[in-house]
Amino acid sequence: MTIRAIVDLAGVGLGTFYEYFGSKEELAQVCLHLRAKRIVLAMDAGLARCRGESMAAIVDALIAVNVEHHRETPERWGPIYLLERHYSGRAAYQKMYARFVNGWSRALLSAADAPQAGVVEEASVTLQAIVYGLISHACIDEGEGIDFPRLMRQLRGAAHGYLRTLGGQEGTV
Repeated sequence: MTIRAIVDLAGVGLGTFYEYFGSKEELAQVCLHLRAKRIVLAMDAGLARCRGESMAAIVDALIAVNVEHHRETPERWGPIYLLERHYSGRAAYQKMYARFVNGWSRALLSAADAPQAGVVEEASVTLQAIVYGLISHACIDEGEGIDFPRLMRQLRGAAHGYLRTLGGQEGTV
């Protein structure tokens, strides 16, 4: 990927790039970190609005937060996800993924019908895999042509279907 393409995705000028970043890899990593951080912070804000509601309502709210972050400029997210695959090392990826998993854990534990503590970590990892996987695939594969109602239906169906498999939780979602 060229410096110009990365600068465009990062939303900075070439002068800023040459003044503040030592390489296109460094700029790409900062861009990826900041975009992920914005989504995690939005998830936290979304959780603050629905804490204490049902697990289904909280999961729906956080799915909506994730989708909304991609709705405004879907054509830019495909290249960002491809950039992530190219420039994120294992440690950086795991650190970023852990932030999202922790967000899902906080969300599940705040639900009125919270799952048993022993399954929260597994459920959080699975929810993040569902959300990240379906959204990143749609962005890479469809770009600005994403069918957002279909994507929401897929996300909700997969997440709710999974949550119904948790021990003792089958009837709550």
